[in-house]
Amino acid sequence: MDARNQRLFNIIIFSSLILTLGVTILTNLHNWWKLIPLSLLLLFSFMLRRKRLFGERLSKILSELSFAFDIVLLYLISISDMSRVAMFYFYIDIIDIVLFYPIRQSIVISVIIYFEYVFIQFVRYIKWNYFDFAYFSPVLYEDALYFVFVFLIMYIAKQQIIQTNRPPLISLKNYCL
Repeated sequence: MDARNQRLFNIIIFSSLILTLGVTILTNLHNWWKLIPLSLLLLFSFMLRRKRLFGERLSKILSELSFAFDIVLLYLISISDMSRVAMFYFYIDIIDIVLFYPIRQSIVISVIIYFEYVFIQFVRYIKWNYFDFAYFSPVLYEDALYFVFVFLIMYIAKQQIIQTNRPPLISLKNYCL
């Protein structure tokens, strides 16, 4: 991906993170003191993966640790969020993974993020309601479709960007007289 597209996607991702942070806090004013530091740590984790430290990018191990850190932060934010707005953090994380990492790593981390989302919803239903599968089943079916949809759309967009930046294999100049 070229620098212009990468910059554009970074702007979109960070704008989405900041917008989600604002809406999450506005819909959970009673938990603002927990949500602001956690959301800022999540924003810092995204920034850490983008910025060069001491002239070089993060190593693969530190990058994977930052995703593990994201998963912990997503859990803490989602448990404190009563409005379900924080679920957009999950989508933003998947978008980030698909755009900037190889497909195998993207699939593995996206599946982990989805199962974390299901676990969080399970914990929330048990905490605030009695467990009823009919009430919980949309998480398993509908939300799974949303996660797959976001993943596939971003993967297709990434492939399209790669294709448009790749030079053609055969030039028409070779065949013109």
